[in-house]
Amino acid sequence: MFEFDPKVAHLLRRATLGPTYLEVARASEAGLAATLDSLVSQIDRPPTRQEMMAAAIGGAFLRDARTLRAGWMLRMLSAPSSLREKLTLFWHGHFATAIAKVGDPALMARQVDVLREMALGSFRDMVLEMSRDPAMLIWLDNALNVKGAPNENFARELMELFTLGIGHYSERDVQEVARAFTGWTLDGRSFRFDPSKHDDGEKTVLGRSGRLDGKDVVDHICSLPRTPRFIAWKLWSFFVGSEPAEEDLAAMSGAYFDSGTQVGPMLKAMFRSPRFFEPAAVGTRVKGPVEFVVGLVRSLEAPADGQVYADAAASIGQDLYNPPDVNGWPGGEQWISTYTLLERIRLVRRLVGQGRDDHVCGLDIRKVISENLISENEELVDHMLLRFLHRRPAGPLRRTLLEFLAAGVRGRPTVRLGDAERQEKIRGLIRLILCSQEYQLC
Repeated sequence: MFEFDPKVAHLLRRATLGPTYLEVARASEAGLAATLDSLVSQIDRPPTRQEMMAAAIGGAFLRDARTLRAGWMLRMLSAPSSLREKLTLFWHGHFATAIAKVGDPALMARQVDVLREMALGSFRDMVLEMSRDPAMLIWLDNALNVKGAPNENFARELMELFTLGIGHYSERDVQEVARAFTGWTLDGRSFRFDPSKHDDGEKTVLGRSGRLDGKDVVDHICSLPRTPRFIAWKLWSFFVGSEPAEEDLAAMSGAYFDSGTQVGPMLKAMFRSPRFFEPAAVGTRVKGPVEFVVGLVRSLEAPADGQVYADAAASIGQDLYNPPDVNGWPGGEQWISTYTLLERIRLVRRLVGQGRDDHVCGLDIRKVISENLISENEELVDHMLLRFLHRRPAGPLRRTLLEFLAAGVRGRPTVRLGDAERQEKIRGLIRLILCSQEYQLC
């Protein structure tokens, strides 16, 4: 039976959204180094035809909040699994902005498009672009920030949430940064700098003095040693889930400065860390709702219905374009509660129950069995574990699955049962895998 490269499979599970069995198989054949280079080099290549089609599909959904999130979900389901799209989801939570306040689907779509385009590029340029972003100007009230009556909302979150983290700036810094961003406002749906509302006086921000404006502040903050350490910590927490070691923070920060604040080299340093591949890091991170839904739908080859699956992700805790507050989604173990786990199980049962004859949703089980020369229950279980988990986890799951297949059939292998009995067993097998603790983790 074909075996995946365990490091390649782990990399794809963490670095992309819902990699399919075929994607992991092809990457395993290419090897770890080539797969990593391919993931991170996406910044340098033009979009594929599939990606352009997915972008066109997603861009057609701008009527309201519900159709907007359906468009993004459809894009994630339709395009090949990529680091760029998973990073876009990360930056959406990092620069958390909600349509509930912004109220304009086109502005929200534009913001996410910018995050996607800049996802692996210069962090400094991305922060500057977000400072001018119309949705952000509304979300954090900087459109109302004027000389003589500064609004400090954006200034505070710029340092606390976007660049430095809590405790690495003073209240005086907040006041001075707010002054630097006065006059950064809107003209309809576009950014406009209004010099009549800008405070061009002397300011001191984090040790730098002068007649600073917003661009000067962003340049200075992004040159400080604390900034890449904070971003490295956030990236590590999102992709790995544990606390980063000092060596990893140092390596990622070094990559940031060596590359001129580029995110791609930071990710390469992270994905090359021995600690990224430690056994304790494998199969231990809780899948977020969007990640869970996209992976589930793609693995079952279900029809890509953006509306249905965006609603499903929202029901289990992640409403695209609508993070709960300025902190984004908390993530980790907080994704799982009694309610959200039941919602995950309901979605699995609904999908696995679809499909006629030997199809589970869109997955042709007869074809899977014949192509992989499966004749015994052990082979069937091992293949299905590899197909859906991309690994064969240690522990009782495999034994439970074998016991399920053996129950009530007097020792006959599942693939030799009658049509109705075989279909019932295989649907039950897949349901058990997709509802298992192991499938909630990656």
